Amino acid sequence: MEQHTHQGSKQNLLGENPSLELIEKYSCERMVHQDTPPAFIWTTANDQAVPAFNSLKYAEALQGNHVPYEIHIYQDGRHGLGLAEEHPYTNAWKNACLHWLNGYIN
Repeated sequence: MEQHTHQGSKQNLLGENPSLELIEKYSCERMVHQDTPPAFIWTTANDQAVPAFNSLKYAEALQGNHVPYEIHIYQDGRHGLGLAEEHPYTNAWKNACLHWLNGYIN
């Protein structure tokens, strides 16, 4: 919810001019603790809505709390790609996620 965020979501969730206290309270990287569930994170370097730095901050918080995670930053793709079927390279996230889940579960 700080500098590197989706501004529309921030405004919808916190209002027009949220206080610093409210911003800090709802910043995901500040909510990470040792019991946070493991995370598979993927994003794109040229996402215009949410910078990849946002995902890196979350991964840093996971790392600092010894929470298992995997992060992939693909070069190309708009925000909200979903399954990314139209991107032959970026859609590899699905197989990467399955591989990670199988390794994590086993």
